[in-house]
Amino acid sequence: MRWTVLGLLCVAAMVIPSPASAGDRPVMMVDQDGRARPGDCDGTGPAYRSVSAAVRAADDRDKDPLQKSDEDFIRVCPGIYTETVDFRGPDCSINVVGARGSRPVIRAPRHIADHPSPQLDRAVITLFQLPEPTLGCYITLRRLKVQTHGGGGTCDPIDLLASWNAALIVEDVRFVAAHPVGGPCGTYGTGIEYQAEEITFVAQMFVRDSVFRDFSVIGIDYRYLTYDAEIERNRFVLRHAVAGNDHPLAVLAFSAIIRDNVMTRVGEGSPFSGIRTGRSTVTDNVIDGAAWGITAEIAGSISRNVILGRGDPRSSTGIVLGDDAGMTAADVRGGSTAGDVSDNVVSGFAEHGILARISGISIQDNDFRGNAGVDCVDRTTGDGTSGTGNTWHRDLGGQSNPGGICRRTLATEPGPHAE
Repeated sequence: MRWTVLGLLCVAAMVIPSPASAGDRPVMMVDQDGRARPGDCDGTGPAYRSVSAAVRAADDRDKDPLQKSDEDFIRVCPGIYTETVDFRGPDCSINVVGARGSRPVIRAPRHIADHPSPQLDRAVITLFQLPEPTLGCYITLRRLKVQTHGGGGTCDPIDLLASWNAALIVEDVRFVAAHPVGGPCGTYGTGIEYQAEEITFVAQMFVRDSVFRDFSVIGIDYRYLTYDAEIERNRFVLRHAVAGNDHPLAVLAFSAIIRDNVMTRVGEGSPFSGIRTGRSTVTDNVIDGAAWGITAEIAGSISRNVILGRGDPRSSTGIVLGDDAGMTAADVRGGSTAGDVSDNVVSGFAEHGILARISGISIQDNDFRGNAGVDCVDRTTGDGTSGTGNTWHRDLGGQSNPGGICRRTLATEPGPHAE
């Protein structure tokens, strides 16, 4: 990701209209013909011709204490808007929402030459770092389609470098690659990339009811160490093999609530990795056609997920707990309560249903049967079940290492596993 601001589409030739208002909340209309009024895209009031022009006008107005508003509303009428959009601040709270009953398209310019600065060629929408620690940027995107262009130019839908106080809300947005897939940006890299250089920043991200199609690197990339995200009710769909990256990753989030998402591949596309996390709550997700299902490097709560490898020989393991360093949950969480893995169904992987490399986890009521290798593997040692560092309770698996952590049937299993 490049820590730069993308250029805006040139609007020097247009007359900037005054924003309409609804009560004390300003509504700025965007329509390709330059005519609309709040609630009516066929209206005759003045409107901005591009999303970037409206965002720039809101930014400029916020610099004037006499015009500044607590929150700006930009309503986008139906159409295809070929441009890049840059939220610059200095103190912005902006809602960009598609008009009711429509889904306007913000599409990357076709050629890199369409950008005012050729080196700024990465993302369609960018949030740049704000200059002052006391200021913040709060961006809402709703009912939109963000599309990259297969002919070149921009490759990623949204790149964000966190400000001191930043929040991103994405609801009912479609992230799609240009079709037919091909060219330097035929599949985009990362749908939402949200990172910070300092862990002291206050950052939040909420992504709901959205669709990520044909990403080649990561669907959602959220790397904050101390603040939470909510990622729920989204669909991640891969329809094509991805050259140069065998396992694109749907969600990378260190600390988040990740629930009710569907992650799948269509046809013979490349197996993908579902979720990679640190200490998140991961629940009620469907991960279908994955090489790796859920990897929790530290600890967390993983429950009620369905994770399927489809019997693909390119797949590996359904659930991986811990990293190669062999840290325990207490090591990395200051001795607090460790994580749990419960009520998951994991099947069809070429290696394991579950691989535990971290101690202090409660693993119970899971079904790990139907994988080509050893279904249940625990490489820790301790006072737990079968000499491991974890507690295994009522888990199903055809084979296990060490023996006794999983059983083929629970018919004679009245309580916790015991040697």
